[in-house]
Amino acid sequence: MIMKDITCMRLIHCLSLFTFLFFSPGLNAQDTVKTREVVANYPGSQEIYNVKLANPRIWHGKFRYTYGKVTMMEGSYFNDMMDGEWKYYYKSGKLKFQVVFLKGEFVKCLGGYYENGKIRCSDSISGRKEIVKIYSEQAELYRESVFFNKLWMQTTYYYPHLLKPNIVMSREQDTSMIRTIRYNKNGNVHSILISKTDLPWALGGCFDPAGKPIDQGNLNEGTGILKTYQDTDLVVLESVVQYDLQARNGPALYYFPNGKVGRRGNYLHDGYSGKWAYFKKTGKLDFERNFEVPDKHSYEKVESLPADRVLNTGNLDAEFIDGIDGLQQYLKNNVKLPKEDESRMVYGRVVLSFVINIDGIAENIKVESGFGMPKYEEELIRMVKIMPRWMPGFIDGKPRKTKFYMPVTYYQ
Repeated sequence: MIMKDITCMRLIHCLSLFTFLFFSPGLNAQDTVKTREVVANYPGSQEIYNVKLANPRIWHGKFRYTYGKVTMMEGSYFNDMMDGEWKYYYKSGKLKFQVVFLKGEFVKCLGGYYENGKIRCSDSISGRKEIVKIYSEQAELYRESVFFNKLWMQTTYYYPHLLKPNIVMSREQDTSMIRTIRYNKNGNVHSILISKTDLPWALGGCFDPAGKPIDQGNLNEGTGILKTYQDTDLVVLESVVQYDLQARNGPALYYFPNGKVGRRGNYLHDGYSGKWAYFKKTGKLDFERNFEVPDKHSYEKVESLPADRVLNTGNLDAEFIDGIDGLQQYLKNNVKLPKEDESRMVYGRVVLSFVINIDGIAENIKVESGFGMPKYEEELIRMVKIMPRWMPGFIDGKPRKTKFYMPVTYYQ
């Protein structure tokens, strides 16, 4: 039996709390906290931790997780909660992140580093104000976020090598409105867009590199046309999209930096609708696709169109200790299939979803789709439950839960 097509995609950066897989009652005031060392071995990895003598399922005390001879994570638990200083490492043994928890609550990041040793992020707290800075591998500042009472207030993205603001996003005081200001490299304002709950709401102006106003459309209270322009020294359209109550609804055009149309079509209730045409940079038609039924989840990634670009946030997804190839090998080596199916023709695909929590453990495991053979689904769930820890995902130097999809194809 062969399995292939093991892939994982991050769906979201941060999720609400989920029930822990290995739930057990916490320590009571009268309980002793005397601990003993426990060693758990996994394929290629090992974890050593201390537990309360009376209940081996409560983690309490020092913890170390190793892969081969390299320590990947180390820290301490208090009554099943991460507590004190935690360190995360690359497989080379070099320090990746150093963070502090207080009885399960994240306090701050003491430092994040690239494998070359240069700073990746810093976290400074003064009273109720917190400033998080993210750096490139060349140690150049490219993003800075400000929080007040743990509430996000402003994020500034910088032009590489220039240390000049590229995009400044800020929350308007006492409202749900977010003001996004883009700047040209010469320091002049490029455009101003006001969003409500992260969706376009109203225009604040659009300007050429010399500061002269140019047409940005007529978006007002989430309805109208939004025109965006390329981040270049020339006035070239980036996109023209019709909105209705903050949802994309109507015709849309996306352009290449050379001014040629990149794709053209219609949205309906924020999903692709009808026929879409995709063009080459030369302006010639590349292919067409017909969306007969609106699909809100059909977000095609077109790398060559700046209007679809995703800003580099410096965040890290959760990672299986030996990468995706290691996850695939782990499943191939350990999944036990029903003996009665060894001589049968089996072909099917199972898609699991699960969340990697800040401890690096998979939880909230679900079958998103299968092929009508529950035994195969149950075996994959079993293997995910007992698989080695992952390195947790990080956002701004803070460990965060990350959701993954894992498609597995069986064929024999």
